[in-house]
Amino acid sequence: MKFTCELPLIAPAAARYGEWDGKNWRQLETWRAEFSSVRVTWSMVIHPGFVTDGGSIPQRLQGHFSPLGFCFAAYLVHDGLYGTHYVDRPEADLVMCEIMEALGVGRINRNLQWAGVRAAGWTAWNKPAELIEHNRRLIEWHREAVK
Repeated sequence: MKFTCELPLIAPAAARYGEWDGKNWRQLETWRAEFSSVRVTWSMVIHPGFVTDGGSIPQRLQGHFSPLGFCFAAYLVHDGLYGTHYVDRPEADLVMCEIMEALGVGRINRNLQWAGVRAAGWTAWNKPAELIEHNRRLIEWHREAVK
């Protein structure tokens, strides 16, 4: 399993100075990620303007799991997939878990986070069609099953 990327440059996503909600971040530069495993290979390119909250970690758990920490790249890919619906929700959740494994996140930690998105991710999955189309203009996704 192999995952490669650089961390993107992000800034608070605010309509005007001083109006940041303390949660959402806007991507400022083009970001690329590639992944390969025995199951699948894929690449993602996210262009400036995409908004992410990093990991959608409940406040009470942020002492254990940081929304912008070590797993930020996995969260960004996951948010990109949720924001575009290029794959179905179970596949997006699996991709996040596979990236975390490739990053060296332990089995218990990644399975707890996977269980969290499986249980509560439906609230983030349901997006208006206009937002999905907007995100698809910002995100390129190419996937191939390994034969």
